[in-house]
Amino acid sequence: MKITDYRRSTLGLVLGTVSDSSAIGGVSSSSNAPAGAGMTIVAISSNMFEWRDALSFGSNTNDVSSLGTMGSSPSNTRADHVHRGVHQLTAAGSNALYGDVNLVAGTGMAITAGGNTLTFASTAVAGGTVTGITANSSNSLSGAVNLQAGSGIALGVAASTITVTNIAQGGGAGAAGSGLVLLEQHTASASATLDFTTFISSTYDDYLFRCVNLMPTTTNTNLLMQMGTGAGPTYDTGANYGWAGWRWAPGGSAFAGASSGPTSIGLDASGGVKSDAVLPFSGSWRLSGPQSTASAKTVIGQAGYVDNTGTIIGCTLTGLYIPTTAVTAVRFLMSSGNITSGTIRVYGVAKT
Repeated sequence: MKITDYRRSTLGLVLGTVSDSSAIGGVSSSSNAPAGAGMTIVAISSNMFEWRDALSFGSNTNDVSSLGTMGSSPSNTRADHVHRGVHQLTAAGSNALYGDVNLVAGTGMAITAGGNTLTFASTAVAGGTVTGITANSSNSLSGAVNLQAGSGIALGVAASTITVTNIAQGGGAGAAGSGLVLLEQHTASASATLDFTTFISSTYDDYLFRCVNLMPTTTNTNLLMQMGTGAGPTYDTGANYGWAGWRWAPGGSAFAGASSGPTSIGLDASGGVKSDAVLPFSGSWRLSGPQSTASAKTVIGQAGYVDNTGTIIGCTLTGLYIPTTAVTAVRFLMSSGNITSGTIRVYGVAKT
């Protein structure tokens, strides 16, 4: 096409001005302001344009329209524009989601909207609710489950952990038929002492010690008990004990002990234990009220062993720790030498 009227009176004018729309195509500008650097032509009607910054000409944005509805803005936009709103949503390992996205709360979750904020919260009940408990081939339990301890079983709860303990039933010396809960145990291995420092608590006021197959390193020595006090603890080696024992053998019997003056309680009633792995020492003793600050602490028990002559000995005794100071620990030791082997355990005697 040949253009014959080039508008020489306004040389260089290709498009019209506000007051002159007779230029090429009859298209005029909305302003006579000259175009600046980085400006581009944007059509604002069928025969009018204006100059806009090329980076922001689409800035009079509108919200994303409803699904299936075209936006109504007359402004042109660049090909790489982004609408105001959510660009995309992704979940780890899944495809990106665009457009209208519906969020569905899964099991144990709740989604709430407030303003422009979505809140995800767990609906699981904290404490007291258990899901999916089964016992062997029984039905599965869920919801609020009440666990009850049966005969010989104790339940303990700490934070989110439930501990099920098999309670040994009492019987024989010192047991009195009460439920026993193992609290602490130590096994000797050429040990100078066996110290029990963690078993005492307000849960129990009666404790049972059981000695299993103990063997001294030195023959013809005595097994002794001493009390510890304070946080250290400090073991009392003073003359603050008393005990009375009776031991018997096939050939006769004898008494031993003293009401005051001993520096420990003689658990073998002074019979002297033989160092023999085949003929070990075993016994049990009941310690009552160690936390008391108003009375002496009582030890009652019995033991069986072989003395240095090879004679079978049975013994029973009653001992006292005379001070009213609260006891925090108990020590076992031989009158001479170490404890080669054997285990001593302490149980709490249930109050009910």
